[in-house]
Amino acid sequence: MTISTRPRILIRAARDMARSLTGAPQEIAKLSEREAALDAARRQGQAGYSPMEHLATLAALLAGQRAAKV
Repeated sequence: MTISTRPRILIRAARDMARSLTGAPQEIAKLSEREAALDAARRQGQAGYSPMEHLATLAALLAGQRAAKV
């Protein structure tokens, strides 16, 4: 996942949200796939895109990555 291609406000909000989450490192692959699909939907302007779902998925992914580093 290349965070630099995501909007700054999305990354900032996800990082803030991730601070309050406990991560599950074993879920990183699944979350990465889901986040990539959500980002593609965002970029394509799909009607079903949910910014809140994207934010929650990205926050969970960041929390999982943080937990994997510990």
